[in-house]
Amino acid sequence: MKCKSILAALFVSMLVMVVPVSATAQTPSDTVRSFYKWYVHALNVNVAEPLKSDKATAQKYVTASLLLRIKKAMAKEDGLDADYFLSAQDFDKNWENNIVIGKVSTVGASSTVNAVLPSKTMGNQKLKIRLKKEGGRWKIDKVNDLNI
Repeated sequence: MKCKSILAALFVSMLVMVVPVSATAQTPSDTVRSFYKWYVHALNVNVAEPLKSDKATAQKYVTASLLLRIKKAMAKEDGLDADYFLSAQDFDKNWENNIVIGKVSTVGASSTVNAVLPSKTMGNQKLKIRLKKEGGRWKIDKVNDLNI
């Protein structure tokens, strides 16, 4: 009986140590996967400008400086000729649940994630996503080295 009590106590102490870490753990890959799931879902339900319609979620995944750069670029006469985050003029609805995370390189508070949005109809969309730590969270700061 004593052995069961010790095992139970050990199990509970392990849960206490693991649950808070895993519940709050957020990697660059997590950010990329979650952002693209949210973003493409918004496009799938015909939200024309997800960054404007759900600013709180956009701010959760994208740096303040990138949101500002996109806003300024959109205000120009020419605007943007393609979706900044997709690097494309169109999208595949299946991208919502289908992103392939490749190589991740992290140095300090900067990370680069290579990802692919696979599509049978449009061809694979390759993305190089740069993230920065902002407010203790990994956030997208640049996609495909596009300067805006």
